[in-house]
Amino acid sequence: MEKQVFISVDGGGTKTEALMADTNGNVLAVRQGAGSNPYTVGKDKAAQVVNALIRRILLDHPAKNISAAWLYIPGFFQCLPLPFPFDTVCLGDEYSSYFSALAQPGGIVVLAGTGSFAVSIDKGGKITSVGGWGPMLGDEGSGYDIGRRAVRHAFAVYDADKPPTPVSKAVLAHYQTNTVHKLRRAVYQRGWDPKHMAGLCKPVGTLATEGDMAALDIIRQAALSLAGLAIGLQKRLRLGAASVSLTGGLTGLGESLLEPFKQRLARDGLMYHRAKYPPAVGGVLYTCMSITRQAATEQTADSYYKTYLKARRVSDNADGCLF
Repeated sequence: MEKQVFISVDGGGTKTEALMADTNGNVLAVRQGAGSNPYTVGKDKAAQVVNALIRRILLDHPAKNISAAWLYIPGFFQCLPLPFPFDTVCLGDEYSSYFSALAQPGGIVVLAGTGSFAVSIDKGGKITSVGGWGPMLGDEGSGYDIGRRAVRHAFAVYDADKPPTPVSKAVLAHYQTNTVHKLRRAVYQRGWDPKHMAGLCKPVGTLATEGDMAALDIIRQAALSLAGLAIGLQKRLRLGAASVSLTGGLTGLGESLLEPFKQRLARDGLMYHRAKYPPAVGGVLYTCMSITRQAATEQTADSYYKTYLKARRVSDNADGCLF
């Protein structure tokens, strides 16, 4: 089959990556921008981010005969059409998340970023997911959930007439205020801002690595919620002893999240499998499989990952970075 060049965009509530790649296993260019999940940032902002990233990648790396842009962004169908002279394939981030962690069907992948969900794809290509209901209705174990738990901790400390804790102090600092009454006002005045709430993951994670018990408990509760998504999907699909991978930004929290996650999985006979690639590479991998109608090989996946890292280093050093 003749080589095809395509664009793959993986987007969430916090960041978006646009990749130009070909069906020979090469990532040719990478550009990064702000979040593009319309449920989180709004339709107009989501469309602006994706359009700008694609324009930039086409400007910096002109390529003829691009077959299509494949968009792995939840809910982005409401932002179509895009102003480009090639087809657009709009999918959710379930596909990019799944194939970043498990290149073959049959297991479970849990994505933990600003939001959260678990997904499985069978050999026939049928996709089943649980969670992913958004911050108002769900997203247990997500970055938003960790931030929400930290804010609730700050109020609970005050209500119990206890001295401020490192977590409650970190919450006040994050919202640039010095009392819980001002904190309440700051939280509600920001409106519905999951990204800012999820930003508390970093200071909570730092406190956890320093051994702070409240921070460790917040992350442990998030880990158990994430494991619960996988267990729920296991029961729904009657998978038995399936492999489970965890992917997304929260993996940066390290063992404080991963250890209780693995322990809870083991109690239900699930086996943890370390994810090999970031979701952006999973999107490219699934796109290639869809275009060529061939199963992915480990060699192809590794090639995409290596060229992705190289293209990303070039992007990081480029002038005029977006957003």
